[in-house]
Amino acid sequence: MRITREEAFAIRYHMGFSGSDPVNNVGKAFEMFPLAFALSTADMEATYFLDEQV
Repeated sequence: MRITREEAFAIRYHMGFSGSDPVNNVGKAFEMFPLAFALSTADMEATYFLDEQV
């Protein structure tokens, strides 16, 4: 399965700033690839807000 570079970065940084990567790497990835920021935000929303409602 082939994925785009933006999709690869979105998968890599879906944990956002909570992962073990240096903050500068995460911030730069979010600047360069808006999908990475969107996926990270969606992941946090699902984890912290939607899971509590179940």
